[in-house]
Amino acid sequence: MCDMGFAGPADNCQACPAGTHKDFLGSAQCLVCGAGLFSGRGDGSTGATACSTCPANSQSDAGSSLRTDCACSPGYLGPNGGPCPACEAGSWKSVP
Repeated sequence: MCDMGFAGPADNCQACPAGTHKDFLGSAQCLVCGAGLFSGRGDGSTGATACSTCPANSQSDAGSSLRTDCACSPGYLGPNGGPCPACEAGSWKSVP
């Protein structure tokens, strides 16, 4: 059986690609991280066993593999990957 973070036939297990994960043993395919998540450690590495949640007030597309794929949500400002504090009073941001 393939270990967690790996998929494929038992004689040819391959690490889950960046943006995916697998948290159980077996040959099943790796699962894509959903929106608002990024793969594993968030450094683009492979073989993730879990997806991590984007920092507060940020969002990412499904299949993201880097923490910096998490962009601050509308109304919040900061670097990609957070932190994302609210816009100052009297200012706004309408896009991630």
